[in-house]
Amino acid sequence: MILEYVAGLFDGEGSISILRHKSKQTNRGFFLAPRVSLSNTDRRLEDLLEKLGFKIRWLKNGDNSKPIAKYEMEGMNSILTFMERLKPYLILKQEQANLIIEFCISRLNRRAYRYTERELEIVDRLSRLNKRGL
Repeated sequence: MILEYVAGLFDGEGSISILRHKSKQTNRGFFLAPRVSLSNTDRRLEDLLEKLGFKIRWLKNGDNSKPIAKYEMEGMNSILTFMERLKPYLILKQEQANLIIEFCISRLNRRAYRYTERELEIVDRLSRLNKRGL
């Protein structure tokens, strides 16, 4: 029941992405890091998401508004495990879940510094899916 609820949260308010970080230590000048995140103002989610492996930062959004919790999960093993558990219950973000799972498996199996063309395609596809209004 809990995973179904969390899947609903992610379908509505979550983000499944792969971030591109600048790096002078790589041939391409960047490295890629998968991330799963969710923002919400309800403090009752804190314990639940923390138990699932999320780190929490509370942000103030102006003087008169409620603080916003930014829940983030990083690390390929953590994200892979979480997304494999959550995927059966997702409706709107099934494609994003499939893509980040494929990316994590590819990277964990290869442990190579260079990214494959398929891994770069996944990053581009996730970026397009995450554009507002799609």
